[in-house]
Amino acid sequence: MMVKLFRECLAFVFIFTIVNLCKAQTDYGYWTGIDLSKPLTKSLSINLSPEVRLSNSAEHFDDFLVSAGIQFKILKWLQFELGYRYSRFYEVDLDDRFNEHRYSVAFKPRFDFGRFTLTYRGQFQRSLIYWYSYGYSIETKDNFRNRLQVSYNIPNSKVDPFLMGEFYYDLTSGKDREFNRIRLRAGFTYPLKKRNEIQIFGQYQSKLNTGNPERSYVLGLFYSFEFRKFKPATADNELDQGD
Repeated sequence: MMVKLFRECLAFVFIFTIVNLCKAQTDYGYWTGIDLSKPLTKSLSINLSPEVRLSNSAEHFDDFLVSAGIQFKILKWLQFELGYRYSRFYEVDLDDRFNEHRYSVAFKPRFDFGRFTLTYRGQFQRSLIYWYSYGYSIETKDNFRNRLQVSYNIPNSKVDPFLMGEFYYDLTSGKDREFNRIRLRAGFTYPLKKRNEIQIFGQYQSKLNTGNPERSYVLGLFYSFEFRKFKPATADNELDQGD
């Protein structure tokens, strides 16, 4: 029954995407990046993730991003995260590039139901955008992001398909408190070797509660690698410290 439900959700995302593609002019993009993580203890880890994003038929680099974070596993099923992201992005209306600094705090509960894994992420983020083409100013944006993902471990297969849906809720001072963006994603993960993995997905994104919503369709390809947990030096393992 769960497998049938998962297939129906995949079909819904596909139909939803095709319908919206036919209704409006759209933007296409390609995202790719690397995620490097390092466990420090059983409950503490850090990560670094450079990424590039292209759009407008890959005519130019829209964004260059570098993210860093620290993760605390409070309980076996609950993780707490602190993050920072720097981005150098292209603004098409101004035909120039600008800087953005983003700070975030998130909690992520995870539950396993047989071969299904359900993960929720609630994340508050504050973005500081530095505009300087027509005078110098700093714009502050606050959002709370609600992301729900379900993945399935296929028997006798290394491929794990997943579905993800996310809503952004605007908390910026002086603006209406409302949902301002939706993101839908379908894809799969595939392990290459031990601690190596690739993720491929298709994504639909649209702004909400606006008269002229911007819609985009993205193909994503990401590679992740997890370093070995650090082992303190002893008489027996002096040469076995990390990687």
